[in-house]
Amino acid sequence: SGCSTLAANFANAAAHAGRGRVLLLDLDQGSGWSRSMIPSHGVHTLIDILEAGAPIDEQGWRRFVSRFENLDLIAAGRPNPRHPLLASQLRQMLDYAVGQYKLTCADLSGNFEAFSVEVMRRSKNIFLVTSTDVATLSLAQHRARLLQSLDLLDKTSLLLTRMAERPEISAADVRRDVGLPVAAEIRLDD
Repeated sequence: SGCSTLAANFANAAAHAGRGRVLLLDLDQGSGWSRSMIPSHGVHTLIDILEAGAPIDEQGWRRFVSRFENLDLIAAGRPNPRHPLLASQLRQMLDYAVGQYKLTCADLSGNFEAFSVEVMRRSKNIFLVTSTDVATLSLAQHRARLLQSLDLLDKTSLLLTRMAERPEISAADVRRDVGLPVAAEIRLDD
């Protein structure tokens, strides 16, 4: 549904809107979108940070975070099934980031890994991205039930993506079917 692209564009827009420094965490190790979107030379990844085992302080942070004007990026890195990313590994990093940034955006895989749930629990807002096709709406309903079971539904809303050539389903119908408010509608053809 374009989740990663929306997260990157939102973080970039916020960084350039004078909101202060913004951090974008690419925590979707499966897709690795940040590795393909940015130059690979000199870019450290989340896995590099965690494998270094260095304390997360100002010097370590500058060493590992990729800077693009007011936007800082921590790229996902390669997936490693033998050593999955753990929620406990992210805690120190998230604690440090809270004090350094006006806004932190995280792109999650949607697989509800323990570390993803940790990030969502610490978040002020959770956006579930969906489009208006039947399969994607069904997946959004399933994810809304998962969020409800984790007691995260009260801070979750929908970002509804739309394509011009598809028949329109109203935002009110999407809200009714998924059970979440629609925070914004985004046209992907613009």
